[in-house]
Amino acid sequence: MLGLQDIYALLDVLEDELGAKFKRLNLDGVESPLTARNESILAHGFTRISENVYCQLWTATLQLAELDEEALITFPKLQPTH
Repeated sequence: MLGLQDIYALLDVLEDELGAKFKRLNLDGVESPLTARNESILAHGFTRISENVYCQLWTATLQLAELDEEALITFPKLQPTH
């Protein structure tokens, strides 16, 4: 079983473009926003992530998926019924 970062490292070694993109984003190491994510309630821990970490992860996700935020589906806000 491989962890998230190990999978991307393996893809990079196998010369897969997604692994290379992940490597270029420089999301590994102690200061990585993924470290904060791993320690948060979003993954394995109980700590809240900061808005800065959220923004870093959101931007990286869009880049890895080759998406522009405007291209994402937005759902209408529903008004409560009585």
